[in-house]
Amino acid sequence: HGGYEVKTVGDAFMIACKTPAAALAIARDIQLGLQRERWPLCVHEHYAGTCLEDRPDVLAPPEHAEQQAMNGVRVRIGVHTGAPEATFDDVAKGFDY
Repeated sequence: HGGYEVKTVGDAFMIACKTPAAALAIARDIQLGLQRERWPLCVHEHYAGTCLEDRPDVLAPPEHAEQQAMNGVRVRIGVHTGAPEATFDDVAKGFDY
């Protein structure tokens, strides 16, 4: 999509793109990729309120992803479309937005 990682803060990533459409495409593809994965059953059951033993080797059945609108790990992605204010970061030797 032509974007690049600007920085990370904790578990957050900041990615810069040339266009809002490219940013939306990246966000869409991340969410679709996560939705298509076969996640451990304990991840699915966690959202259903069931407490299971942490067993990463026990995967949810393949059809589970097809039946669930939200499958596996959930992430929040924000997209900003305004004009950025770019400043050079002397420590990182790159631009920050």
